[in-house]
Amino acid sequence: MPGLSFVDGAPSAAPLAWTMMDSFVAIDFETATWGVACAVGIVHFENGIAIDERYSLINPGISPRRWEMGAIRIHGIKPDDVREAPTFTEIWPELIHYAACYPLVAHNANFDMGVLRSELERAGLDTPTIRYGCSMALARNAWPKRRKNAPRAKTAVGETAAADRDAEQAAIAAAARDCPDNHKLNTLSEFLSIDLQHHNALSDAVACGMITVAAVKQLGHNTLAAAYESPRLSWGEISPELLATAASKW
Repeated sequence: MPGLSFVDGAPSAAPLAWTMMDSFVAIDFETATWGVACAVGIVHFENGIAIDERYSLINPGISPRRWEMGAIRIHGIKPDDVREAPTFTEIWPELIHYAACYPLVAHNANFDMGVLRSELERAGLDTPTIRYGCSMALARNAWPKRRKNAPRAKTAVGETAAADRDAEQAAIAAAARDCPDNHKLNTLSEFLSIDLQHHNALSDAVACGMITVAAVKQLGHNTLAAAYESPRLSWGEISPELLATAASKW
């Protein structure tokens, strides 16, 4: 049966227990139209290191007329490219191994987990409860957006002293170097010197995982689980119950 292909031929390590949250899987989907996947990249990280990478085109099983030209312009995948590719149903047995054993992480997880939910619903597939995090949310906590107009220190008479002004400008310049302009995947990749072929699902997944590792470290933690103990972060979840509720609304 066709399915996800090894990138470098190295098999994944044996599944770890749910409690070992220093292992996670970064995932990225590219779509033909909203909620309909045409490619997926997954990267298994263990103790901050990528140990397994897989990628597959996906035949979405829809008419070429339903493909959005805007999406094609972004990722470059065309209907003819996926004609012989496996369907989501065919790769799900391999995806479910990762989803059941490790937390998933995606950049702007609402999008990618929305694709995953949509594909599960379209195909009527069973799923275990899937826990997921968001590398964008982690990055926003690790590197808050820089302040463009920081308040200046005032002297007793309300004027900024020259020395204070120089110190302030130096501090602003230092802060600018230590914070990205925004928390988009390509911006963070440039900020962290991560090679990125943007909108290639595997490259995006690699970058997502590396951003996650860097953000966890920036936040002063050793594991993803510890970072998610912050009240500013919360796990998302896809469960059979949620999918059944969504299906009942159609």
